[in-house]
Amino acid sequence: MVNVRKSQEMAILSTSRFLILFWVVTIATGNRWVTAQHGEYIDFDLEATPLQIKTDSAVGSEDQVVVFFFSSHGGRAGGILLYFGPTLQYYIWHCQQGIYSNFLAPLPTATEKEWRVTVTRTSSVRVVIQCQDVEVANVVLSDSTCSCSEEDWRETWSNDVEKIFFTDTDTATDLYLEPVTPDIRPSPASADQPYSKTTRVNAEF
Repeated sequence: MVNVRKSQEMAILSTSRFLILFWVVTIATGNRWVTAQHGEYIDFDLEATPLQIKTDSAVGSEDQVVVFFFSSHGGRAGGILLYFGPTLQYYIWHCQQGIYSNFLAPLPTATEKEWRVTVTRTSSVRVVIQCQDVEVANVVLSDSTCSCSEEDWRETWSNDVEKIFFTDTDTATDLYLEPVTPDIRPSPASADQPYSKTTRVNAEF
């Protein structure tokens, strides 16, 4: 009888450990692709997590990715435009002034593309764009690389990015990879959902 009870207790303990491990791992790896909500501010710490988006626009379609970056207080913090013209080009908001740039490397020919935009700040601001894990743009913002005024690009890109905003003129972005904010719960048994959704706030741009 004692052995049976001990076996039952060991089984319960093992199951509890498994549930806790499953709960923690699920939260840590719960990133998911979600439909881009246009015309809404989306909580997104760009310096902690690169922005990953998926498009299926053809070259020459004149579709475009248009995403602006904002601080937690709503201040402008930059942005990126990808233009699907006769030649795929990019544009860095509040840096380039009416000038589109060609990518450094040939882009994949497949219509479906996965992009990654990374913004880093060390001694300067650097914007890196990757397509299918290939680096296709790497720009250090400076007076020589930005054609707009020094006051404009320095003031704008010095803000920490806490929100992103896909505009209504964005016709190319289909999905973006939603980062996960750890959701602290009192016990694994009460965890109905493995992650918490990114907060969205309806707003006019």
